[in-house]
Amino acid sequence: MPLLPAVVGVVLVTLAEAVSRTEELQRQSGALKRLFGRFPRETALAHSEARGAGAAPGEAAPKASRSLPGGPRS
Repeated sequence: MPLLPAVVGVVLVTLAEAVSRTEELQRQSGALKRLFGRFPRETALAHSEARGAGAAPGEAAPKASRSLPGGPRS
């Protein structure tokens, strides 16, 4: 029965790959949490910048321009 060792091998390789991918995803998830934990959330900022009853946060102050944290400032 040479088919049985092949099936067992495929199952073992699939399990090993799943474990490896899970560890890699957990590592990447931790790195993303650390990265985005450094930046403040902009939702509170957007509500305080709005100056009109129906104005969208980006349209409230035409001279205000948002830049990415750490980016060049003009």
